[in-house]
Amino acid sequence: MELSVSVGFGCFVVVGLIYAVVLGMSVKRIGKESAESSVVKSFVEYLVKRSRKLLFRVLREGGELPKHIAFIMDGNRRWARNHGEPDTSGHPRGSDRLLDALRWCHEAGISTVTVYAFSIENFKRPKHEVDCLMELAYHKFQDMLEKSDIIHDLQFRVCVLGDLDSLDPKLQRTMNDVMVATKAYTQHTLNICFAYTARHEIACAMNRLFEDARREPDRIEINENEVSKRLMTSDSFPDLVIRTSGERRLSDFLLWQSGFSHIVFLPVLWPDFGIHHFISAVLSYRRALPSLTLARSAYEANPMRQFSGTTTTIAEASKFPTDQ
Repeated sequence: MELSVSVGFGCFVVVGLIYAVVLGMSVKRIGKESAESSVVKSFVEYLVKRSRKLLFRVLREGGELPKHIAFIMDGNRRWARNHGEPDTSGHPRGSDRLLDALRWCHEAGISTVTVYAFSIENFKRPKHEVDCLMELAYHKFQDMLEKSDIIHDLQFRVCVLGDLDSLDPKLQRTMNDVMVATKAYTQHTLNICFAYTARHEIACAMNRLFEDARREPDRIEINENEVSKRLMTSDSFPDLVIRTSGERRLSDFLLWQSGFSHIVFLPVLWPDFGIHHFISAVLSYRRALPSLTLARSAYEANPMRQFSGTTTTIAEASKFPTDQ
């Protein structure tokens, strides 16, 4: 057992070194304006792709990986300021980085990705920045309608989660078109949280629960499962949550769903998030998996979690006095 672990880790290190060398070659070579440079660029891109696939193969074979990863993509504005650019210039760079992260998740065999793209609280930012973000979102969703886009290449089903009624109708239509265009993809899901906060999501779930109870008062019960089924993410909860920028908080993101997630806070700003950061977070999840599994099992075995071991029907709860 120890030998196999050592060999596996050694292979992982070797493959990682190969990838680092190839990536270094690409940095030095790409950018020359000659016929030779074009050939070198193609060759380097091929090596990078093959090395990355081998790297993720070793990663998959080394142990269990998360099935669902969530990203809090923080640090775009600080990245722009650090580079002497306007705040808004960091957002397109961050959007490009998301495409890289999607490809890494796909190659690692991760089936669900959830990203915090725009919080309801972000509407409080300066109007010019909000307008810039909305325009960027519109163009990015328009790109997703093209069959050449990475979403179709990797076959991600796109779901946009949030208070979409608060958005411009043109953006709403484009988002809906993308969801329709990708609904046939069943192996991978990309949840884009836009005009979203967890508190709003939970409030909406509870409202739906009470509405369902009014229609079926003898069947619907108040319990965690019934709430979970009505969340925007349904019952798909993240195994791993990654936040960049050094902030150590969830900022009202997937609060209900992340109770037993492994949360990794990274100091890197989102536009600088690299494959080595991604792999580091995944390996951190793998190390934490035994304790996460133990905690989840202990919680699920606790009868007190279903309201003192009994189940209260929504019909009964609806009789409680309200402020209205």
